[in-house]
Amino acid sequence: MTTASDELVCVTGATGFIAAQLVRELLGQGYRVRGTVRDRAKAEAAFAEAKLPGRERLELVTADLTEAGSFDAAMQGVTCLMHTASPYKIVVKDPQKELVEPALNGTLEVLAAARRAGVKRVVLTSSVAALTDEPEPGKKLTEADWNKKSSLTRNPYYYSKAVAERAAWDYVEKQRPGYSLVTMNPFMVIGPSLTASLNQSNELVRDMLTSKGFPGVFDLAWGFVDVRDVALAHVLAMMTPKARGRYLCAAQTLHMKDIVKVFKRAHLDERFALPTRDLSGGLGRFLVRLGSWFQPRAVGTFLRTNIGRRPEFDNRKIKRDLGLTFRSVEKSLLDTVVDLERWGHLDGRAKKGAAESDSRGAAAAIITKATLEERAMAEARKSGAISKESRMPGAVLAPIMAASPGVSPSAAVAGRAEEKTGQDLASPVGDNDPRQGEVTQRDLR
Repeated sequence: MTTASDELVCVTGATGFIAAQLVRELLGQGYRVRGTVRDRAKAEAAFAEAKLPGRERLELVTADLTEAGSFDAAMQGVTCLMHTASPYKIVVKDPQKELVEPALNGTLEVLAAARRAGVKRVVLTSSVAALTDEPEPGKKLTEADWNKKSSLTRNPYYYSKAVAERAAWDYVEKQRPGYSLVTMNPFMVIGPSLTASLNQSNELVRDMLTSKGFPGVFDLAWGFVDVRDVALAHVLAMMTPKARGRYLCAAQTLHMKDIVKVFKRAHLDERFALPTRDLSGGLGRFLVRLGSWFQPRAVGTFLRTNIGRRPEFDNRKIKRDLGLTFRSVEKSLLDTVVDLERWGHLDGRAKKGAAESDSRGAAAAIITKATLEERAMAEARKSGAISKESRMPGAVLAPIMAASPGVSPSAAVAGRAEEKTGQDLASPVGDNDPRQGEVTQRDLR
């Protein structure tokens, strides 16, 4: 698969953050593209607004991950399938039904449809969530790693990604469908969006610029990759005959301190309320862990398993096999800021003073709740973090409690955990929701 003229590529969840850039990349290289969506009219409008070169070679069709046989028509005549669509929710009532079953059954349904249609290669968008849900000190992640810790009760979204990817490999091994399978496992995906929808990774960047959910600089670090590089990696995996197996797709790990420094070098601190309070030391880590008990379960789990840990990875395979060169993460961050402003996601609320005032107000309101402080102290005593006789002044608890019930999990998660009271979120990892084509503020990955 080295020429584009006669090849038709199917992209599921075509309006997703990654998927839309993938469509752009494919069209730019001359391929014909068939994108699956749930709402064709909305998707048509979104791509028309994006004004993609080669738009005349894009065909949009309706399909639904939850409906058996829904993808059969979409696969006809397709040479390669790019399966990006997957549910992404953090706060759920029933993880099995809301996350695992849609991700698993949707993946198997699409793979079966590809088999029936005689597709030659499948590139599956998985996630670093399928590799791990917590960094291990001194260990570099590789494609050989599998997330064995997540479950229905611990980081269920991560669990759903691992289950779905394993099922895909099992399907290929047992069914021998006649196509080769390659999976992409990206970390935190940032960069320009093709529509006004705000994906969760870019929302993390916005939240750092506005101090929303960040009462200070936490001892957190993320692996980052530009969405344009992720899209190109998918196309290279399709075009490269020797591409096999899994590909960890990430450019660089940055600590929150480093991200703030990037913004300051660009003088963004003169326009936006960057977090200034240092919560990256021992006391800060303690306070964040304490505050994690007041978050939704998935967010709290992420904080407790990631605070004070730095994810490291080995990306040599994707560079060697696909010849991929990653963009500078610093440039990607700044491009993301420009894009956030372009789409109106950074408005007056982000100005210095307003966000800081909101943070102080939230802190004051929460700290006056004695029951909250007592609960925090009880948790700390129970864990042995402090003695039974100790008390923590409200003024010390204020910074982290200010983020407590409303901290944006996008601020917390390396792969997008954000409390949206059951609303779908987008991933370094399967960021495309099965509501393909519904171009809302939660649809793009």
